[in-house]
Amino acid sequence: NTILVWDTTQNPPVLVHTLSGHTNLVEALTVVRDRLYLGSWDTTIHQWDVALSPPGLLNTLEGHTGSVTALVVAGDRLYSGSRDDTVRVWDITQSPPMSLHTLTEHTNIVYSLTVAGDRL
Repeated sequence: NTILVWDTTQNPPVLVHTLSGHTNLVEALTVVRDRLYLGSWDTTIHQWDVALSPPGLLNTLEGHTGSVTALVVAGDRLYSGSRDDTVRVWDITQSPPMSLHTLTEHTNIVYSLTVAGDRL
């Protein structure tokens, strides 16, 4: 349910922040610039501003009906895969991020996502 943030410049590393708020396990995460996205078994995605100290929870993205298992950011889009057999496309230039599309052609859990050029 939580993510621990460590200062790895210290020897040994020092725990500096604990990010909480999900009501179930966190299974996926991705970072782009100063934004951290966490996907959880509670079916939500949390968007954090990690430039703040302590980091601040900006938004909770809802839309999946199964746990969020995969996240990737490319350009101004966040892609999320889920145990509901879908991929959602989010516009992360909006606040809160807006769900643009739900890709429903998968026939099983989406465990991993990557972007290569203009292909997901």
